[in-house]
Amino acid sequence: MKIAEQAKELFSDGEPLGYDFRIVDEDKNDVTDGGRGLLLYKGGTVCNDDFNDYAAFAICKEMGYSYPIDSSINWESGNYFSFQEDLEIKLDDVSCSESIFWSSCSYSESHNCDHSEDVFLTCTAGSAFKLVDEDGSEVRVGEQGLLLFMEGTVCDSALIPLL
Repeated sequence: MKIAEQAKELFSDGEPLGYDFRIVDEDKNDVTDGGRGLLLYKGGTVCNDDFNDYAAFAICKEMGYSYPIDSSINWESGNYFSFQEDLEIKLDDVSCSESIFWSSCSYSESHNCDHSEDVFLTCTAGSAFKLVDEDGSEVRVGEQGLLLFMEGTVCDSALIPLL
């Protein structure tokens, strides 16, 4: 079965089953892995008040993605699509203080925003881990390097060496 056919099975009347969030492109089509799009919550937009990288991470994870692409540029806000003005703003004051789980975030379903504050998000199914050399470039398979998680270093105190 093709990905598009699988996606159609997951959606009923344009709303995902089991998810409150969607990311859509300028044609209102669902964005796939790695694509940037307008973040929707229950069919309406999400305001950027209190929104941060933790919120982006938690929402990507809630939608089944591994993490947002490059934590420094995974979301932005603005009024880029012509249909945004036709949508209700349904989520505001999203606060996820150092948490990666949506269930631990706080938010409001009332708002004090306009559509210039709508959130655009990019999520990916890739790994949040990467191995880099001293210049920060990813290393090839079999080479040694510094282990990063979400662009931060990983402490080795609980790691078990493989011999």
